[in-house]
Amino acid sequence: MLPLIAETKSAFIIMHMQGTPRTMQNRPQYEDVVSEVAIFFRQQYARAIECGVDPMAIAFDPGIGFGKTLEHNLELLAQLERLREVNRFAGDRGPTCACGRVDCAFARSRRGCVPGS
Repeated sequence: MLPLIAETKSAFIIMHMQGTPRTMQNRPQYEDVVSEVAIFFRQQYARAIECGVDPMAIAFDPGIGFGKTLEHNLELLAQLERLREVNRFAGDRGPTCACGRVDCAFARSRRGCVPGS
């Protein structure tokens, strides 16, 4: 998928979710939700850059409600700036480049809005 995103110069949203859609809300647990989600973003961001995805076309979605408790969600929202920090040009221009902030995207699952879903 990443090579296709790079080839077509598409935007790319990296979303975090613990587990699978079927299991994600079965007692989600984290030692430190903000650190764990931030590490996930940095790893996925590095993979995307290695595949040639434009660093300016990448956004992060912390996956509010996807494998997280209300407390996890609130902690992530309170610490958004920590999630957004990344070296936008790592791999391309070496370790001396300035850090940037990646945009965050949020989507509300309609499952929570549809009774019985």
